[in-house]
Amino acid sequence: MDATPVDRSPCATSPKRSCLPGVPPARTRLRPGRAAARHTQGPLRAPRAAEPTTVPLGVAGFAGDFSGVRRFAERDHKNIVQWTMHPEPGGHYAARTEPQVLADDIRGFYASLA
Repeated sequence: MDATPVDRSPCATSPKRSCLPGVPPARTRLRPGRAAARHTQGPLRAPRAAEPTTVPLGVAGFAGDFSGVRRFAERDHKNIVQWTMHPEPGGHYAARTEPQVLADDIRGFYASLA
């Protein structure tokens, strides 16, 4: 496996940029020009599902991140098995700022499914 170090500066300055070596940003233009970009990127928003999902869902929130999404989650997902709001400041970048707390939360979610 390549031991190329991860450049963390793009993660903090632009959430749209890729932070992993060799992985292009999610919205990379494959051909020049606006029309080509729209063609290759597809729609900006996927249509909302007609029925709520039923797969098990776990949510982990951290201080400093969005907190008013629960009503939308409950509307669109009928099998929310874990909803945890952590007091640790992690915000949108919890995987980087609080990796152990997030990993423990994910492990707890999968353990609850067993």
